Amino acid sequence: MFNLPGRQPPPFSLDRKTMAQAAQRRQLSRTEWRMLIFLPVLLIVIAWTIYDWRGRMGQAMDLTLNPIPAEAKLTPMGRPLYEALPALPGEAEIAELRGTARELIAIGSPVPLTASGLDAMTLAWAEASLDLDRQTPPLPQRLAARELVLSDHVRLGTPLIVEGQLEDRLPAPVAGSERPWQRLLVALDEGQFVEVVSDAPAAAQLPLGRPIRVTGRLLGYGDLATAGGGSQHLPLILGRALVEPAAPNQAGDALAEYQRAWSQPDGLYAGIDDARLWVETRPYYYLLGQLLRERSTPAVLADAPDGNQAADDVHLRPDEFRGKPFRITGYVYQAWEDQDVKRDQPFGVGRVVRVMLWRRDIAPVTESLDGVETRKIRQVLRLYEWAAVTDQPLPKRGDYLTTTGRFLKKRAIAVDTDPLRDQANNVQRQSDRVYTWLYATGPWQELEGPATYNLGALGWVSGGIAFVMLILGVYWWRREATSLSMQQRTQLARAQRARIHAERQAGKASSQPARDGQAPPSP
Repeated sequence: MFNLPGRQPPPFSLDRKTMAQAAQRRQLSRTEWRMLIFLPVLLIVIAWTIYDWRGRMGQAMDLTLNPIPAEAKLTPMGRPLYEALPALPGEAEIAELRGTARELIAIGSPVPLTASGLDAMTLAWAEASLDLDRQTPPLPQRLAARELVLSDHVRLGTPLIVEGQLEDRLPAPVAGSERPWQRLLVALDEGQFVEVVSDAPAAAQLPLGRPIRVTGRLLGYGDLATAGGGSQHLPLILGRALVEPAAPNQAGDALAEYQRAWSQPDGLYAGIDDARLWVETRPYYYLLGQLLRERSTPAVLADAPDGNQAADDVHLRPDEFRGKPFRITGYVYQAWEDQDVKRDQPFGVGRVVRVMLWRRDIAPVTESLDGVETRKIRQVLRLYEWAAVTDQPLPKRGDYLTTTGRFLKKRAIAVDTDPLRDQANNVQRQSDRVYTWLYATGPWQELEGPATYNLGALGWVSGGIAFVMLILGVYWWRREATSLSMQQRTQLARAQRARIHAERQAGKASSQPARDGQAPPSP
């Protein structure tokens, strides 16, 4: 409480109330001075502590952040009924369209979009394609269920390999033809199904309920009836070769190319598409073979540039950097073994650990606003992915790792959209996909990350000092208030005693007789 101009007490007063107010002002003034000295010091300590903890808490929160949205979940398909299927077109209908089918295949065209299911045009194209592929087997692309069902980039006619379990089989004779067509129902992962049509002898021989590997081409998509009167839309595959996955590769097998001595082919990266949901098998396997051989010559990758800082350039011009070496550092988000590599053993690579990582970097970022591109240096959260040729155990989530490898592609991942989560992570999403920078690498090294789960000795000391000063401040304030109250009561008691004493003295003086025998004057 500060004294305001015009309200100052008189310089001298014997009034008890005025004296008590003056004493109170003097006592509060001392308290105010102490608080003026104490509070700035306390505020400085608290401000410094908050500043020191800000970075530490941010790093601790980063390790609990979910930087990757949940991958899109597939709805399990209803099991198609395979008791009675419509009959296939006859040989006469197919023969009319064989010429057109050969012309389409000669120019690399898939089944026409006007075709529907297993109609005459589709079967004519299938016959011509099988005849050509058995003479010159194409290199297929391994695809999983989600890549067939979610993807909009699997071109009709794409050579592929799928693996699953043989659920059911029905003969599918074509009237007037000697081709032993069979229709197979194959269960894939994540509760998905595909239908396979094949004239290979194994199609009628493989036992039901056993694993199966189908090599062929994507014919299209069709509908099959399900229990309850509904229908199920599912992929339709033309099977050229059907084997059990455990069977050894044959000389003409589609995977035989990856079992010979490694040598870099020309145009290896020509067919890579960074918008696809899968990794192209051929360049992926060849790059893994190259990394396996470079483990004996580590100097080749010794001077690799920082891939975290170069990520923006790689993002803008991926074709320019395919196969180039980089050093990548990040925190592990998830890790798993590549089962396709484990099965295929390309170029002697027996084990590959796939690791998805993230890191916040202060790095160049190119942004486009209203058609104008600008490049800025700012904080950016990016995802990286390794295909590590190593025998190391799987890393744990949150491990801080670094390694050197060669860039392959940007890999698209279909995710579930969540506007609230994106807003919390300051993400402005323009699609239902996220992208990783995929590198084929060798073994990784673990780094000692920053201290993210403790406040540090200096932080604890500063917090303790601030707490002690706060307790002392409260104690001083209560002491001053108590002392002031006691002083006020003491002063009031003294004033009261003085008043009573003065009144008594005045009473005694008035009751004494007048001196020299004189009576007091009459009023």
